[in-house]
Amino acid sequence: PQYKLVNSSHEGLAAVCNKGDLWGFIDKTGKEVIPCQYQYFPAEFNDGVAIACTNENRMFIIDHEGKTVAPFEYVYRGDGFYDGLITIVEVNASEDDDIDWQHWGKAGFMDTKGKIVIPADTYDVMMGEGPIINNFSDGLCRLKKDDKTVFIDKTGKVVITCNGED
Repeated sequence: PQYKLVNSSHEGLAAVCNKGDLWGFIDKTGKEVIPCQYQYFPAEFNDGVAIACTNENRMFIIDHEGKTVAPFEYVYRGDGFYDGLITIVEVNASEDDDIDWQHWGKAGFMDTKGKIVIPADTYDVMMGEGPIINNFSDGLCRLKKDDKTVFIDKTGKVVITCNGED
């Protein structure tokens, strides 16, 4: 086989890993449409874009042709784009500037063009357990704020507050 690994297809493209441990994408016919040149793909295609990582650990939002749409300089949930947005996290740094995975960070959202639409300064997330924040769906995102479950819209405005238990 030409590839060591072949992931599931998303939006007509499947991430593949070659024998040199580099990643790219093939189409439904098996044709390599984005060359195997990336260290990995932390997010598969969704909403027309994916996130790719170079060997220098630089991440980018790329389109279906492999063209860079925007740089991506955040920690994120790992699920990719949903409803046109991706969760980004600004993680608190420890004293030696390493990511402090056991403490709090702040979550926000970026669109598929790389524009921050909800700054990462409002919603606390605990990184040691993984960011506790959901994806957007149907224009809303469910999350915890002030010990309550809330739904925010794509501007970050709380539109529904639930006072009961989850």
